[in-house]
Amino acid sequence: VVVEREPVALVALGETYLVDVDGEVFKRANLAADEVGDLPIITGIERDVFKARPEMKHTLRAILGLVARWQKDAVRPRVSEANLSGRGITLFTRDGAIKILLGHLREDDFDVRLARFDTVWATLKADERAQAHTIFLDSSTHVDRVAVGLYGPR
Repeated sequence: VVVEREPVALVALGETYLVDVDGEVFKRANLAADEVGDLPIITGIERDVFKARPEMKHTLRAILGLVARWQKDAVRPRVSEANLSGRGITLFTRDGAIKILLGHLREDDFDVRLARFDTVWATLKADERAQAHTIFLDSSTHVDRVAVGLYGPR
């Protein structure tokens, strides 16, 4: 039986692999070929942990779902990387490499954090967006606040 899979992202598991929407890691990526395109990359998952813990596939699927929901709105900057760490999930934008800290999420948290991001992003002027380096959406003590780190004037 041949199953055709369409890549939606890359995942770094020691080597870089293509992954489909179901979280199936199916082929080592040829980074020099056109098969990679502008796919976002998922980082921060160790290969040994991914292989040993079946729940990591669920985690990978959840991250892919978050990236897909993020990218549904064309106003939001495109994601180049989603990183899983001890701080939770951090997105990096393709343009400007803005770091967006989402933190540890439950399913219902993500929509709230998306709405907060959208409000802040709409409020920032073009020059402020260009100066932004970090957007903190991950405060556990002040969940109603967002902090934006800006580079100084150039």
